[in-house]
Amino acid sequence: MESETLTEIEMRLSNVEATAKLICDLNETLRTENAELRAVVEKLPKTGDGVAITPGQYLVHSRDGEITAVVVEAILDGSVNFEYIDDGSGIGVYFQIHGSVCESIYSTREAAVAAKPSINL
Repeated sequence: MESETLTEIEMRLSNVEATAKLICDLNETLRTENAELRAVVEKLPKTGDGVAITPGQYLVHSRDGEITAVVVEAILDGSVNFEYIDDGSGIGVYFQIHGSVCESIYSTREAAVAAKPSINL
């Protein structure tokens, strides 16, 4: 078995230290980017169960004891524009909710029922 020279050991140690520094630098970069992304998500409006709302997302609307599927059309100037999913009539019905929390909108049917047990399914 061949033994390493002191120079070879020092070179390997230097490589290990360089790799450790690189990992630490990458970790710090990821932490910073994660914090920046979380700040963006925090600014998004939320459903009644706390899920961030984004355009194109399918959600459920709870009103008058009924649950209806909706799609998020746009988020503009503090308002979220929704469209009810086509019921076959071909007529799009839109509505808008203002504010940072859309209390009658939920991420899933289960979340809507859990929040409002009187909902008719």
